[in-house]
Parts: sequence; C-alpha cells; structure tokens
Amino acid sequence: FPLEDVMYIKADGSYCDVVLSDRKVCVTKRLSEFEKLEEFGPFLRIHRSHIINLSFVQKIAKAEVGSLFMKDGAELSISKEKRARLDYLIEQFKV
Repeated sequence: FPLEDVMYIKADGSYCDVVLSDRKVCVTKRLSEFEKLEEFGPFLRIHRSHIINLSFVQKIAKAEVGSLFMKDGAELSISKEKRARLDYLIEQFKV
C-alpha cells in the first residue's frame, strides 16, 4: 500500500495494525521494523506502541505530555520523550 495512505501503526504484541485512510491491515511485524518510515516521509514514533503519519494529525492536546487525535478520531498517547520532537516536526511540516 502507498505510504501516503498510512495514517498510523499500532503495536499489538508481535503484530501491528496498519491503519490506512480506507482500511486496517494486520501484519506480522514488530513496530520497530516500521521505524524506518521516518526516513521516507512525515512519520514519527510517538510512543512505544504508535508510529504516526503527521499528515493525518487532527489535533494535539495542549498538555505537556498528553495525547493527540488522528483524522479518523483515534486518540493516541504521546510519550514525554517524544513530545518535543513531535512539536518540532509539526512546525516543520506545517500540518
């Protein structure tokens, strides 16, 4: 599937749910195998269990850590360590 269709990837043990703009696909890979996506587009691992496509972020909670909301309505947690990087990339990609 095209990378621009990937909204986010959610870890589920040895599997991952790849949530696309029109469907969800379960794959037998660990989330760490998808971290390479950061080299190919506006992707960021925001938590130990989520990698997001910044193009599909709808809203970020104003709290220091908190969560964000994707365009499909999903609420995803942001780790403390990733919040500053997320804010920086959001500004760079102007999403």
